[in-house]
Amino acid sequence: MVGGRILTLKNMSKVFIAQHEMGLMGNFVYFFGDPETKKMALVDPAWEADRIWKYSRDAGWLVEAILLTHQHFDHINAVPDLLKEIDVPVFIHSQDLAETKRQIGEIRSVGAGDRAKIGNLDVTFIHTPGHTPGSQCFLVEGNIITGDTLFGGSIGRTDLPGGSARELFESLQRLKTLPDETVVYPGHNYGATPTSTIGEEKRTNPFMIISNVREFVRMT
Repeated sequence: MVGGRILTLKNMSKVFIAQHEMGLMGNFVYFFGDPETKKMALVDPAWEADRIWKYSRDAGWLVEAILLTHQHFDHINAVPDLLKEIDVPVFIHSQDLAETKRQIGEIRSVGAGDRAKIGNLDVTFIHTPGHTPGSQCFLVEGNIITGDTLFGGSIGRTDLPGGSARELFESLQRLKTLPDETVVYPGHNYGATPTSTIGEEKRTNPFMIISNVREFVRMT
């Protein structure tokens, strides 16, 4: 939906998360930060760079980094314009680095289990290949931004270049080990609600319920 509508705004003592729907593909752009230091990160900025920058500026917080869940154009196309306004590092998983550099220029690579600091917040990078080789999720204070790995009630495609149903199955098994109360923030507004929890997905998402990789591959 064009216009940057805020669907979810979570303002807790330890973390602030704003979820905006932008563009023509129901993409979610995320802003999360540390209320104590007023430092924030942008996640998957795309489609409406002017609105993303305006929200960041008007919030009165300092943008410290841009985090990318994967290399697809609909998740990164606002980055070049944003970097004209802010000089911050851009992070993507090493396996999606080459294609992303081709699209937006110099960025930094991370690996599974790496961490970043946003203010006083610890952000853990979880490698979840399957949608792309370098797909990753960001875990922060009991919340996980899942990109196109996991949606409410569904999953990302595996039939695009670099996709793998078998790898996505293993990635979902990894996510299933997180506490049930972990709040899920997906990369698109494709579910019945804009957020979910790991516990809810384990109970109701057919792709999370299934435990046999062969059956999973047949379903995708």
